[in-house]
Formats: sequence, structure tokens, C-alpha cells
Amino acid sequence: AMTFSEIEKNGVLYDQARLLRYRTFFLSLGLPVSILDDEFEMSSRHFAISNKSELLGCCRLSQSGSVFTISQVVVSPSCRGQGLGATLIKRVISKAIELGAKRIDLSARESAISFYQYLGFNPVGEHYHSSTTGVQHIKMVLDSESHIEVI
Repeated sequence: AMTFSEIEKNGVLYDQARLLRYRTFFLSLGLPVSILDDEFEMSSRHFAISNKSELLGCCRLSQSGSVFTISQVVVSPSCRGQGLGATLIKRVISKAIELGAKRIDLSARESAISFYQYLGFNPVGEHYHSSTTGVQHIKMVLDSESHIEVI
């Protein structure tokens, strides 16, 4: 049975999440594991979809007043294409709204733009290159009209 949960930073799922995030985003670029410890890591909430003690997907939710930012979204390679990413994002959006979000945004890699558009996010502004990885991203914001559908 799959479970969606907020994960504690001292738990097994958090360790698995860090490893999955590192392998997905940073390892191939030759960046050190410490790259995960940016200014948002400790203050963010971390969420997972898991099957018992096995992590299937995870993401991070940061807050600045009523603006919430979703980042580091990743689904385990063996579980992709099953809708887990969409489930994860929908649950995290619900959580953010519950916590008082007036705006929810994220930075999408080129390959993920259509995925986020399907979930109600709209691109804003110009493409830019991540200062950490050099990978091209674009800022996307959840259309407030789509909250109702998403929850």
C-alpha cells in the first residue's frame, strides 16, 4: 500500500530521499552531496510517497509567508510512468493550501514543463540556467483557478 507522508529529517525515508535526489539531479554533474544542503533544506518540509519502508518519490516544500515553493521533485526510476509524481504534487499542493498558501510556485526543467502544466502550473518569465547545475529551468506558478480541480 502506498503512503503519502511528511518525513522527519532524522528518518530512514529522509536518508533515502536525499540519496535519490542526489543521484537524480547532481551525481552525473560531478557535484558533491553537500549540494543538497542549500539554504532551504533545513527549514523546508519534506514529503514522500512510500511503500512500507521503501521510498518511491519525494519532494520539498519551502515557505516564505504565504508563498510556497515546491522543489527537488523526484520519483524512483523503477516507479516512473505510474502517476506517482502527479499524486505527490497534488498532495503537496493540498498541504500547502492547508498551511495558508496564497501562491505556489516551482522551477521546472525543460522536460517537466508539460507535466506541471497538466497539474495546473503556468510558465512565468524567461528560461534561466540554474546557478547550481547550469540546467535550464523556467519558473512556474499554480493557477489559482486550478486549485479546486487539483485538491
